[in-house]
Amino acid sequence: MFRKLVKHEFLASYRSYLPVYVAVIVFSIITPLTRQIKLSEVSTLLMSVLGLLMAALVFLTLYNIIISVGKRVYGKPGYLLFATPVSALQIILSKVLVNVFWGFSSILIAILAFSGFLLSISLDGFIGFYQSIGTLFVFENTFEIFSFLMLALFYMTYTILLIMLTFAVTNALYKGEHKVIVGFVVYFVISQITGILTSIFTVGPLFLFSGLGNTNAMNFIWYFTLIYFALASIFFYLVYVSIEKKLELQ
Repeated sequence: MFRKLVKHEFLASYRSYLPVYVAVIVFSIITPLTRQIKLSEVSTLLMSVLGLLMAALVFLTLYNIIISVGKRVYGKPGYLLFATPVSALQIILSKVLVNVFWGFSSILIAILAFSGFLLSISLDGFIGFYQSIGTLFVFENTFEIFSFLMLALFYMTYTILLIMLTFAVTNALYKGEHKVIVGFVVYFVISQITGILTSIFTVGPLFLFSGLGNTNAMNFIWYFTLIYFALASIFFYLVYVSIEKKLELQ
C-alpha cells in the first residue's frame, strides 16, 4: 500500500512540476546563446522571462508542498485518504519522501537556471561566482559530500514536517473560516519556538568548538544535522499522533 501512496503522490504532483521544469531548462539553454550571438534585445527579454520562471519555480514548489501535506491530508481530499487501508506512518513517509524528491529536483533546476542567467550577463561573472562558491564549499573526500547532503536532507525533511505540523495544530485548534490567517500565526509561533531552541543548543557548542580551537566545518555540519534530525523526529511524532487520532477534517 505504501508504494501505491507514493505513486499517487507523484501522479498528483508531477503535472504541475514538469511543465515549469521544461520551460526553465529550455530558457536556461537558449538565453545564454542569444547573448553569444549579439542579440542583446532578445537576450534581455529572455533574461527577464528566465528570472520570472525562477521565481515561479520557488513559489510552485512551496505551493505544491503546502497542498500535498495540508489540503490532501487535512482538507476534503483527506476523507478519501483516510478511507483507504493505510497507516499514519505510511501517509507521513509518503508525503515526506515525494516532497523531498521534488524539493531537491527544484533546487537542481534552480541552480541550472541561475547558471544560465549568469552566463547571459558575463562569462567572467559566471566563472568568478562559482570560484567564490568553490572556496566556501571545499569537499576533500566523498564523506564530506555525504555529510553536506545529509544536512540538506534533514533540513528539508524538517521544513516539510514543520508545514505538516502547522496544518495539524491549526486543524486541532480552529474550525472557522479563517484558517489561512490562523495557519500563518501557528507557523510563525512554531518556527519562532524552534528557532529559539536551535539558538540555545547552538551557541554553547559553537563557543566550545571555538575555544578548543576546533573549527573543522564537518563538526558544525554534523552538529546542525543532529539538531534538524531531532526537530524533524519531534515533528514527525506530533504529526503521527494527530493523524492517528484522525482529527476532524475540514
